[in-house]
Amino acid sequence: MRDVLTQHGIPTRQIQTARFDLSPLYEGATGNEQPRLAGYRVSHAFSVSYADLEKAGTLLDALIKAGGNVVQGVRFSVAEPAESLTHAQKLAVSDAIAKATTLAEAPGRQLRPIRRIIEGNPSPGAHLAGGAMEMRVMAASPIVAGEQTMRADVTIVFALD
Repeated sequence: MRDVLTQHGIPTRQIQTARFDLSPLYEGATGNEQPRLAGYRVSHAFSVSYADLEKAGTLLDALIKAGGNVVQGVRFSVAEPAESLTHAQKLAVSDAIAKATTLAEAPGRQLRPIRRIIEGNPSPGAHLAGGAMEMRVMAASPIVAGEQTMRADVTIVFALD
């Protein structure tokens, strides 16, 4: 599998072993007969970073043709999320202030200085095909990224007048 990945131009620094399992296989366990070791099953899963979406389907097909039979957790993410995340954080703060102002003014109160800002968990990117899926491929597998969403959550605590 590594050969296929490197033949498709993926640098070795973008290929990482994610899991390696070795399990014994037994046969002949009938009646009083003891099972005997028939061999071993090896499972070697890789995590690969690949940015060429146009060629991703062709790469998957080559991996399957070379003997790969499970694709797990195809995931898309934003390569440089900092600018988008900063923008999302600013929007989250503006939205929180607008909502707090509305809620404070409803009973005739006013917002006072911010006491505390708590940032939630930012989530850059979307996860697709989260579970394992077996693939039988006839033509290039269609890989579609769709839109990526940047989300920022904030909690702001104000004093009230």
